[in-house]
Amino acid sequence: MVKILQLFVLSMIGFQSWAAQLNVVTEHRIPLNYLNNQGEIVGEATTIVREILEQSELTYSLEVYSWARAYYKAQNEPNTMIFSIRRTREREDKFHWICPLIESEKEFIYRLSSRNDIQIVYFNDAKSYSLGVVRDDFTHEKLVTNGFVEGKHLDVNNDGLANLKKLLKGRVDLIVQSEKSIQRRLKALKLPLSIVTPVIPFELDQPTCMALNKNTDPIILEKLKYGHQQVFK
Repeated sequence: MVKILQLFVLSMIGFQSWAAQLNVVTEHRIPLNYLNNQGEIVGEATTIVREILEQSELTYSLEVYSWARAYYKAQNEPNTMIFSIRRTREREDKFHWICPLIESEKEFIYRLSSRNDIQIVYFNDAKSYSLGVVRDDFTHEKLVTNGFVEGKHLDVNNDGLANLKKLLKGRVDLIVQSEKSIQRRLKALKLPLSIVTPVIPFELDQPTCMALNKNTDPIILEKLKYGHQQVFK
């Protein structure tokens, strides 16, 4: 029934004048989506999104913002799509979802290896320490849902590099990052991975997806679903 509806919506496009543009937003997060030295938006996830958009035959713009800005635009501006975004319980009703996009990276709570005084066995033990998170990231939302308080338990910043630098300077006790992200950032700072230690995994198993503003034109939504099916069939 769903496929019949999609085909019907897509067939109607040929019988009407329709020129709505999809606005696509993302963040700078190597290797998934980022600006290269030529100012082009590239990355593992970006490549797949462009393939989906090509199959969808949509007119679109693609821009890079801070995560908080991109997330705000996707929530508040019609015909706006964001990627790469985790599909969590906290976000479920905020968007239309098209999944999956890429395999989700595993996140960990890290401390400095020299901080042997930090002892965490259970998730809520982290409330005894300051924890750096990215504003409106899924880890930020999950921590708030579990009773972590901004300014008390959480130090909220605009990007993961800022959090790592605060950890290195002793301004926060813990940070949440994926292994790939922290390896890349430490390499850029010419520091060994051994300088940090994963304490416990940030246990989440949600898919990484594309998400669209709830007021997105239904034709855009159906065309994207069709494009996604063509790429992932």
